[in-house]
Amino acid sequence: MEEKIQAETHKVIEKAFNRTERRGSVAPDEVKKLITEMQPGWEIDEAELEREIENAERSGSGKVDWGGFNKVAMHFFMKQSKQLQDQFIHKHEISSADFEAPPSKD
Repeated sequence: MEEKIQAETHKVIEKAFNRTERRGSVAPDEVKKLITEMQPGWEIDEAELEREIENAERSGSGKVDWGGFNKVAMHFFMKQSKQLQDQFIHKHEISSADFEAPPSKD
């Protein structure tokens, strides 16, 4: 199941990259635009995005190639997926406060 999700995510990322890619790479500002187009509403920390782009940009050209873009996009997809899982887990936790106290026998 997880492999299928990753394969589908990979297809979405590749499709987004191929829409704008002209010479095998995209500018860093284009990376954020593409990621937010893939998943509107994501809150992307600018500093984290810049770090991920710096780590992905290996050529020194100031551009991000397909492999680097895929790495950056997967980072944010995985982060968002984990946040959604955590929200689901916490949403379904049950505690004693969820139940009414039994009536007193006074």
